[in-house]
Amino acid sequence: MNKYKKIFSGLGLLSISTLIGASVVACANKKPKPSDSSTEGIDQNNNQGNSTTPEQGKPEMPQNPAPGTDHNNQEKNEDSTGKDNNGKTELEKDKKPEKTPEQGQNDKQKENKDESDKSDSNQIKKENEGKNTTPKDGKEQMPPKVMTVDEKVQELNSLVEKFPYPETEDKAETETKTFLKSKVELIKNKPNQSEEQKIIELNELETIFKEYEGKINKYKAIINNDKFKSNKYNPNGLNGRLAKLFGEDPEGKYTESELIWQIYETFRRSAFVKSKNFTPKIYEYVIVDDSEKNKHSTMFEALADDKKKNHNIDITQLEQKINNIVNFTIEIAKKAANKNIDKIKYTNTASDTEKPDMLIEKLKSFVTTTTNLSDIDTLIGKIKQIVSNVQEIVKSVNNKDKNIKDKINKIAAKNIDEVITELGKLKPTSSAQSNAN
Repeated sequence: MNKYKKIFSGLGLLSISTLIGASVVACANKKPKPSDSSTEGIDQNNNQGNSTTPEQGKPEMPQNPAPGTDHNNQEKNEDSTGKDNNGKTELEKDKKPEKTPEQGQNDKQKENKDESDKSDSNQIKKENEGKNTTPKDGKEQMPPKVMTVDEKVQELNSLVEKFPYPETEDKAETETKTFLKSKVELIKNKPNQSEEQKIIELNELETIFKEYEGKINKYKAIINNDKFKSNKYNPNGLNGRLAKLFGEDPEGKYTESELIWQIYETFRRSAFVKSKNFTPKIYEYVIVDDSEKNKHSTMFEALADDKKKNHNIDITQLEQKINNIVNFTIEIAKKAANKNIDKIKYTNTASDTEKPDMLIEKLKSFVTTTTNLSDIDTLIGKIKQIVSNVQEIVKSVNNKDKNIKDKINKIAAKNIDEVITELGKLKPTSSAQSNAN
């Protein structure tokens, strides 16, 4: 009986081994499904080559168990196919599984989120540092001081006091400043009004005052135009009007519009408009043809008296118009200077046209660089003196110095005064003494 039990036992073991081997071969030959990812397919194919499956149909003989173990519970807990309880071979356990595209994308998103969280954390830290009112030394900073009404009033009064009004004989500028300061006091003493509301109104008044300051500066520069200073223009009257601008003016005689009209017409009439007892500036230069001077009539419009309040000219337009008047007048003056220079020649004989061309060119360069009417008028007076001096020198030498004309022509000088000085050195001594007497 025991003999038959052993036989059937051996057959049962053989049958089980055969079934296991066939199952492994079937799994190895199974192809991946089309829905599997390429990465999963690569992993499965690689694993197929690494499997240690016994040949199909050949049962695997049980190995001699180590002491203390049986056939069904080996030390590595592997079945007869070489796989552990999880169905993996030794090589599969050592190999790290590759990530699917979905897993890689999830990891990338997690990494980006970590970077974003880090950036947000740094930004919050910076903002907190900017809001921190405690300096690094640990001392708490004092909040900015809020200006009181009295302090603001004092500030505005100081601003008004510095307004660049021109100084006048009747001290009109002082009265104007007093009136402007009264506007400050009016806000300060308003009843039933909070300190905060008074500060708001004082700030608004400060904006207006700063606009006033800019305009006063600009009007003052226009009125006292250095280029237009001459014997025909006196800015005192306009400065007197400017000193009353923005002051108390119940009748509206000293408005900004009125001031603009007064400035424009004063310049225009001083330069161009003839009257019974007045010769305007450009007509003083008799040597220049009237056809040149009369061009002003089409270039510069006259503003009638009834346009004092409605001429529609602002301060910027006024500045441009005044500059045009000044430049036109200077142009006529320079033409007069050059025409006087062209009169320089060695003799007073009508038939003699020989001229010191180099000296003439030098003198005209002085005219070019002169930029204001007063200096041009001075230049013209000295040019007339040179015309006389050149002829006198040539006549007094009386052919005693054959190079006298060349010396006159090549005078070295940096300005017209040096020309006159060098010409004086060319005069004969007797002539110089005679002139001195």
